[in-house]
Amino acid sequence: MGKIVLALGGNALIEPNEKPTKATQLKHLKKLKKTISKIKKRNKLIITHGNGPQVGYLLLKKIPLHLAVEITQKEIGKLIEKVYPSTTIITHVLIDKKDKAFKKPTKPIGPYYKNKGKNRIKTKYGYRKVVASPKPKKIMEINEIKKLIKRGGTVICCGGGGIPIDKKGKKIAAVIDKDYTTGLLAKKIKAEKIIFLTNTDYVYLNYNKKNQKPIKKMTIKQAEKYLKQNQFPEGSMKPKIKTAINFIKSGGKEVIIAPVNMKTKTVIK
Repeated sequence: MGKIVLALGGNALIEPNEKPTKATQLKHLKKLKKTISKIKKRNKLIITHGNGPQVGYLLLKKIPLHLAVEITQKEIGKLIEKVYPSTTIITHVLIDKKDKAFKKPTKPIGPYYKNKGKNRIKTKYGYRKVVASPKPKKIMEINEIKKLIKRGGTVICCGGGGIPIDKKGKKIAAVIDKDYTTGLLAKKIKAEKIIFLTNTDYVYLNYNKKNQKPIKKMTIKQAEKYLKQNQFPEGSMKPKIKTAINFIKSGGKEVIIAPVNMKTKTVIK
């Protein structure tokens, strides 16, 4: 059996402008059950997930960022477990405190706002707050993850990109992009495929413009060319495309970016 890493976007668990209640997220997760069952039938399955909207709402309650990441790992993991038999591993990820991301926040989190404000960027659905998103260096619980995979169970790990820590084990106020951590995880466990489930039907050229064009298939060379043309937004498709390039160059077979129902998709090889 091969290994597939299924990455659930935080926005795949709730629609824009929805509140991340347990009932709402369970409703969306139940739609995933068929997809998960189909993938699991012939493969060992490892699930990662985003937490941008969920973390953002916790920040409105004045909860520290690193703690919000930890809380959402537990909560979203337990919600997935209710829908599909699986085991959640609370995951810490090593980052560099000198990462340039701390000087230029780019990771969107939380609800959508109508007006521009401090540390907010414009998206298709409105303005969103952005925070620092350093690159993952090491998944601290990787050995425990490998042991569970070997036993054949479905594993949920690296939620929200992992809880950021420094070399001394201190928790850092940041949100690691789950796409980059997913890529690191996929390489470490020698997965064959990564599937990113998000809230868009395809990857697009000229996204959100009059001449936008869906991409159904993409080679690594094409992906690299489009990156140079700045075709993909920093806080959205860019991390997925970069992860796809690195993963396939390191031996992965393919990366799929698709909506939850997977009726449409962009395949990168």
